[in-house]
Amino acid sequence: MRPHPGAISVKPLRALIAFSSQRGASPPALLRAAGVPPELLADPDARVTVEQDQRLWDEAVRQTADLDLGVHVGEWVMSDPESYDDTLVYALRNCPTLGAGCERMARYFRLYHAGAIIRLEQAAGVARLIHEHAHPPRVPPRQQMELALTLLVLMTSALLGAPLMPQAVHFSHSKPARQTEQERVFRAPVRYAAPRNEVLFDSALLSRPLPGADPRLLAILERQLHEPLSRLPDEDTFLPRARLCIQALLPDGEPSLAQVARKLQMSPRSLQRRLTDMGTTFRALVTAERHALALRHLSSPALSIAEIAFLLGFSTVPAFHRAFKQWTGLTPLAARRTAASPQNTPSGAFG
Repeated sequence: MRPHPGAISVKPLRALIAFSSQRGASPPALLRAAGVPPELLADPDARVTVEQDQRLWDEAVRQTADLDLGVHVGEWVMSDPESYDDTLVYALRNCPTLGAGCERMARYFRLYHAGAIIRLEQAAGVARLIHEHAHPPRVPPRQQMELALTLLVLMTSALLGAPLMPQAVHFSHSKPARQTEQERVFRAPVRYAAPRNEVLFDSALLSRPLPGADPRLLAILERQLHEPLSRLPDEDTFLPRARLCIQALLPDGEPSLAQVARKLQMSPRSLQRRLTDMGTTFRALVTAERHALALRHLSSPALSIAEIAFLLGFSTVPAFHRAFKQWTGLTPLAARRTAASPQNTPSGAFG
């Protein structure tokens, strides 16, 4: 079967189903609720849509009554080596340093989720492992993000052979009613309703050699990883990368064409020409990104209207009000109230 663009590998779904069944969930019922044929799980190359993945998580949370299911699945995966017996894991273990391992993780993450991106950033002695979506959902998926960051922290600890001890962990979803499990697992300050999902730690750790790394084995494993990666759809990642650059620059004010071009390592003229060829303009792209992020941030009650205006790069709150009214015909406050009404609560809005 041809993989669905932006789709998710069945490998993490198998872990979710296995763990949930230990907590009393019915695997056939989970698959029926998600619309996933049971035989799909037997195909290691099979992928499901983002919508199917979300329905599976919704049903798993309902059947297990576990509001911290993402964290618990991540812990369970890392406690049982057989559950993550995987070529990418072996490749990470054989990287020369933690930084090299993080780079491989970012390079091959599309094997698990073609619509998600792992990035490594460094500044002022702080390393950031960032998890982003090329096309951000309107409501940040809490369980999947808590699973992803739990795995990032615990996998990094396993590679180092010692607890990572993050400086902080940030989630874009709203603060859950209780945070005891997250605090227990991350052992670091946890921030919610943040602009992005990320783990912050001392950048000096990136140069730490990994015990037992074998460069010859790494070369063999990378050849094995490249083959399934090459079979994924040739999805043009230019627009998603441009959007992510705009997102990163917005808190410092409205980004310029030159700033985004610099981040994309191209000239402003080339960026402008590429956008024109795709039927859009730089201004339209910035406006669309601001609009999408505004709707996403307004779904989080933890963020004030003034904070959202800042995150979107507006110089004043009234400027944000005027722009939002142009986009939607509503004020930001009216849009927030509409989104919060019961009939408009979308599936998957945990916490």
